[in-house]
Amino acid sequence: MTLARSVHVVEGYDCRVDRHKPKAAGRDGHGIHCDEWVYTLVDPAVGALALHVYTPFFPRSVDPPPFTSYRGAFIGMCTPHVTSRQLVASATPPSPCAYLGQCYDWGTWSLLAGEIFEETFEARLQPRIEDPQPRLWAKLEEFFAEQANAIKVARHEHGDLGWRRCEHCNGEGVLPRAAK
Repeated sequence: MTLARSVHVVEGYDCRVDRHKPKAAGRDGHGIHCDEWVYTLVDPAVGALALHVYTPFFPRSVDPPPFTSYRGAFIGMCTPHVTSRQLVASATPPSPCAYLGQCYDWGTWSLLAGEIFEETFEARLQPRIEDPQPRLWAKLEEFFAEQANAIKVARHEHGDLGWRRCEHCNGEGVLPRAAK
């Protein structure tokens, strides 16, 4: 498994002041939001994992900020593979993906994001996005490996490697790959 690490900032916003500022991809509605630090691991053959960390950094117009600490908000993972019988039957196309080009959702975990963050984030008086965070990366890589194994199993037991779309019932069912 070849994992590429990256971290980037998704800028916060204040729609009360700048209503026409474009939101981050996937965000809707109006209001205020902090900067997010996004830690990503990508292996194009397996999937992409992203940990979103809420920071205490808000646009200057948000004074005082609603919170002043860092927190793990959620972890999301996607895969380029079909992992369920429903996807096999429906022939659902993958969604556009910033990390893989196209993907299927594998899962989102909020409580786990908070736990991993609390256990591993090495906060200083003024943490910076450039801080190396070796314990955080190690835990994310461990979680990625666990999910990579689960994806492999799911493909065989429920997805594209174990099942094929039934051509006679127009996607209402699936057949084991071995069946003709």
